[in-house]
Amino acid sequence: GDRVSQLMISAQKLGHEVHFFHLPGWDKVHQNCIDFLTEDKCHTVPSLKRKNSVAEELKSFSDEVVNFLKNYREELPTAVFDYLSHFATPKWSSHQWYSRLNAPLFSGLKQHLAELQKAKQFDIVMTSYLFTSSVLDSFDRSVLKVIDAHDDLIDREVHLLRHGIESDWGSLSEVQARMAMEKCDLLLGISERETSRHEQIVSGKSFCLGHVNTDDYQEKPFQVETPEILFVASDNPINQQSWSWFIKQVYPLLEVKIDFKINVLGSICLFKEQFKQRKKIKYIGPVENLKAHYRRSSMVINPCLGGTGVKIKSLEALAHGLPLVTTQYGASGLENLAQKCLLTASSAQEFAESTNSLLLNPALRSELGIRGRSFFSRYNQIQKSRLKDLLFLEKSSETFSEKVGCLIGKNYWSEPIVCAPENSASNSV
Repeated sequence: GDRVSQLMISAQKLGHEVHFFHLPGWDKVHQNCIDFLTEDKCHTVPSLKRKNSVAEELKSFSDEVVNFLKNYREELPTAVFDYLSHFATPKWSSHQWYSRLNAPLFSGLKQHLAELQKAKQFDIVMTSYLFTSSVLDSFDRSVLKVIDAHDDLIDREVHLLRHGIESDWGSLSEVQARMAMEKCDLLLGISERETSRHEQIVSGKSFCLGHVNTDDYQEKPFQVETPEILFVASDNPINQQSWSWFIKQVYPLLEVKIDFKINVLGSICLFKEQFKQRKKIKYIGPVENLKAHYRRSSMVINPCLGGTGVKIKSLEALAHGLPLVTTQYGASGLENLAQKCLLTASSAQEFAESTNSLLLNPALRSELGIRGRSFFSRYNQIQKSRLKDLLFLEKSSETFSEKVGCLIGKNYWSEPIVCAPENSASNSV
């Protein structure tokens, strides 16, 4: 929701007319997007009747296979039993997400989007995540079709299981991902690494667009007598495992000679009972004014043990002028900064040593904070410049393919940033 709303705000500031479409039941998830727009620019489908998806049919088939194997185990040849066992797996996450590429989960959705396009005449349509790619079929070739990949879902389940994390949020095979990618004109990756991986699967349409931020981070942190460490996280399985690792492996190694506090914010606090309680850790929970907590913090930690893309919470720490201690996953997409404005650790011992060095050295905290804020300012300008160039592409242009090639090949880090004036000539998005 945050990435989507920031892209929408940025596009509007560039002078584009922005509309937002979401499925019923997702109002709370996208409330910040809904609140941002006027009612005539926020769309949904009020009376969709849900159909059984391919995933549900597969699950039903799987249950039938399980019952069949139980009843006829002794009568089946071993080879036949082993073959059928492949269809009796309790988890069909790849098939569930694969079905969303082609199967209409809701009746009337495609027709509604086609009617919306006829009424509004959008120049660009952007959808989030590869598994929503089928919505692009509702728009003709004159519309620039963009998929914002967000997270890298390719073999995501395998990646998480390597780290002992079970999650059924979504995973796609490379074949399934290619089917989705072929539906769009431009595919956005949130980091250079993911963009490069996309390019290997479908060439000529992968473009890196990191996290765009429109918030004001000019307020400087105020000093507190006791150093306060901040950790902000949602309640997803990766964050839960990462925080458990920090408490068990890192916390016992932290400096005991000085007083400090660790404040934990976000929905991860809903699971605080499952974490070992520590005297210096305070679980605050979700808050409305996150900036106030950043302002009073001395440093930020992000003990992330997995995941893909650029970690927005890591970027927010840099934006607020706070030093950051994280892992290689928490620094994903920011690897070149490892020795400049954030500290990365590959073990519990290194994480504790980096945290201790910041606790004991206020001057180092200040220096890294200044560097981090400077980098974030540059990073954010570059993402805004990339978004500007993307949104002014014209699908109807005879040189469209050539312009896409120039867009993908442009080195934004080596060029001076010139932000487009607000309210210039624009498209409808």
